[in-house]
Amino acid sequence: TKKGDRAEIHYRRGLCWIGQTHRTRAVEELSKCLELTPAHKLARFERGCCYRDIATQKQGQPAVDAYKRAVSDIDEAGGLGHAEAKTQLPKLQKQLQCEQFYTDAQVQHAKRSLEQASKLCMEALALNSSHGATLALQQQVQGQLAEMEKYYESASSHFAATELAKADADCQKSLAIFPAYKKALALQPKIQTDIKSTEQLYSDARARCDAKELLEAEKLCSEALAKWCSHEAATKLSSEVRDKLVEME
Repeated sequence: TKKGDRAEIHYRRGLCWIGQTHRTRAVEELSKCLELTPAHKLARFERGCCYRDIATQKQGQPAVDAYKRAVSDIDEAGGLGHAEAKTQLPKLQKQLQCEQFYTDAQVQHAKRSLEQASKLCMEALALNSSHGATLALQQQVQGQLAEMEKYYESASSHFAATELAKADADCQKSLAIFPAYKKALALQPKIQTDIKSTEQLYSDARARCDAKELLEAEKLCSEALAKWCSHEAATKLSSEVRDKLVEME
């Protein structure tokens, strides 16, 4: 029929574009063929292969979309009796799943959900251990997780040594990398509580000193410095109180 002849012309034009590695133009011609003859299994298979090749040149959601079109066409070609399509389909589905995991990992990484991003990268690499984009993203995520842990360990050490300002700064750096990091989230309120408590003790000590209640002021300074050993104002006030006590003696 004339319709069938036109479809065959578009199919053969599509093959010519494939031979010249122009996949997008090949898809256009093969699509015209399938509009005229939807059951053309060869055109369906070749278009699926074109979408697959296009997908390999992309990353993220554009690649996922191209792989989905490829899977749909190859699956349908297999249903129409194309033997090679049936063998190609499982591999293609695996490629699609790998790309989807990678794309989801990108989304989680953008949200700074590092643990989830790392998990998704591992899922992708379990399907394709040489997926370059996933390998690069996994390396980046692992580096950030290591840096986050380093800042947390430093914050924990400073907190144990009552270096509250340093502990607070490192804890914030850890959370800036991964806002949902449970260890840092648990430590931060403890640091903030001790900072507020120290500031209150210093304020009370200053008031006692001004009221010439030097022994009480000295006691409060000692309590403040026990919580925050390098509190500059409390250190200065403590020295001032001691000097006054010595002078009084």
